[in-house]
Amino acid sequence: MLASLSSLCLALPPSLTIAQDGALDRLHHPPGTVTGRAGIAHVERRGTGPVLLVLIAGAPYGWRAWEGFMTRNAARYTMLAITPAGYDGTPPPPMPETEQEDYVERAWTEPLMADLVAAIEKEKLAPAVIVGHHLMGDYYAVRLAAEHPELVRGVVSVAGQGTSPLGQEPVDPEKRAAIVRGSRAPFYRSVTQETWNAGTFTAAKLSKDGARGTALYAAEVAVPIETQVRYFLEYMTDELESRIPFVQVPVLALTVPSTFSLDDLSQSMRDQLIQRFGSLEEAKKQVRMGEPWGILAGRAEPGSVRVQAMEDTGIFAMDDVPEAFDRAVQDFVASLPVRASEAAAPAKKSE
Repeated sequence: MLASLSSLCLALPPSLTIAQDGALDRLHHPPGTVTGRAGIAHVERRGTGPVLLVLIAGAPYGWRAWEGFMTRNAARYTMLAITPAGYDGTPPPPMPETEQEDYVERAWTEPLMADLVAAIEKEKLAPAVIVGHHLMGDYYAVRLAAEHPELVRGVVSVAGQGTSPLGQEPVDPEKRAAIVRGSRAPFYRSVTQETWNAGTFTAAKLSKDGARGTALYAAEVAVPIETQVRYFLEYMTDELESRIPFVQVPVLALTVPSTFSLDDLSQSMRDQLIQRFGSLEEAKKQVRMGEPWGILAGRAEPGSVRVQAMEDTGIFAMDDVPEAFDRAVQDFVASLPVRASEAAAPAKKSE
């Protein structure tokens, strides 16, 4: 069975994979941080179309990640694009005050989910098509569909990660919580800004357009590490596979070329892979490079998840290949079952 690159990387000893500073504490806000309420900091409403889309950008981006898409499609959809608290210059929520934080209560994630539900319920156009982008965005989208089927017509995952990277096979919830608490949290506690910047998604991977990629990278590293780590650790306590059977609406996964390569790893990480597999060439044969939604689709009910590859694009496919992206979303929306209100409209007109 193939191994997951992400799980291998996270399994390596922190001393070999990341420069750390013991004086740092990324699990708490720096002194003087101004905090606000947990949940959604801003909802941007655009468009006048008959179909409601909820747009969730991948971490750590806010509503502006969708600005180009919303401008192009203002006549086709009514769109709600969200900014989670702490992103895009907004105040982060306060850190929970607890001695033994296990992250499974998801003190930031659950208010975010509640705000998403409230935003959809306020719209007369519900149920909505939920478009979840990249890291965490598609997680929120699938959770909405599984937990609130009355509010969701369909789900689109864009360059999605599917689930938190603790391995290729599902992990028992208690074991997952223990891994996050005992291994992942200490791993991220003292990461330096320089190491964080070097290890995050580069401008070239975010977008094929140099200027756009540079701007996205700057916005990415501008979000305080403490805020990013908190959301990520809560996300890592959960996984999507157990929720997929409860998703009773169509799911479209728009994949992009893999952003991971063994050749991009540090020498210490390559040495660890060589130690495990015997050679880097053998590691390349046995390590799965991306395609998380391909795996989820294979484990879901036949036909419930459709995977469509987007070519010649970075993570922000909505900017890199706008025509192909818009067409994929438009075709998906057109394929969804007609809502009761839509079905009633022609009959009312003919009276």
